[in-house]
Amino acid sequence: AQESFAEEFKLINGDQITGKVIKETEEVLFVETKAIGTVALKKEFLVPEKIVEELESLKEEREKVSLWQKKVSFGYNVVSGNTEETQFSGTFEILRKTEADQWEAKIDSYIASANTKENARKFNGFLRHVFNLGDQDQWNIFTKLEGDQDRFANIAYRSIPSFGVGYWFIKEADFKATIDAALGYEYTKYRDGSPTDKEMVVVPHGYIEKKLFENIKISQNLTLYPSLKDTAKYRFHSETALENSISKNISFKISFIDDYNSIPKGKSKKNDTRLISSINYSF
Repeated sequence: AQESFAEEFKLINGDQITGKVIKETEEVLFVETKAIGTVALKKEFLVPEKIVEELESLKEEREKVSLWQKKVSFGYNVVSGNTEETQFSGTFEILRKTEADQWEAKIDSYIASANTKENARKFNGFLRHVFNLGDQDQWNIFTKLEGDQDRFANIAYRSIPSFGVGYWFIKEADFKATIDAALGYEYTKYRDGSPTDKEMVVVPHGYIEKKLFENIKISQNLTLYPSLKDTAKYRFHSETALENSISKNISFKISFIDDYNSIPKGKSKKNDTRLISSINYSF
């Protein structure tokens, strides 16, 4: 019985009627519906079938496009006077999201110099796959591969493959809050020839975002890397950001980033902070 009422008729005013054609003339369709019985539809008020097909096709294409979200950020600061300083930062992010899962990747770069002498060069990024559990999308499991290089922190390269579980407390347009935790294996090779570190780490992470005004939001992103072998050894990465949307695709962002290492190798300092202003373009 359900199949006999599967045909849909779209009207030019936006209404839609589902039912079965029981009679047709040159000007009118007589449609039997479950809810209101037989309805007479003048053909002149129906959206042509060809247009309906084109609209459905366009809708499907838009849904395919909306699966992908991409963002490029660029920051460049110049300070002159007693000290000549330049800072460059660049970020590329890509996200593919469906109802069941999502893929996301991010690459960050930061280069700075003072009096024409380079004093910072950082590269980091990750690839992450998240699989949603249940219909509410609150719980999820994920796998992640992180990598970074920091010339002036004595890091030739570091990689951390990990597996974990996450939970969304709130996921609204004006407020978001989530936590997750993963178990990973950290491999770090140093530039000065120090012994390579190979150890298991726990990776707890938290993120919170709040819309302050219509076009302004603030966020806090914090990731910890405590060692399972040595309780005195840990790192954390913190980013506090204020972002102002200028248009649908363009925003201005100020970020304060703090990278801390409790036991750095060589002559590296424990704390490394940056204040970055950037222009973001989403597409």
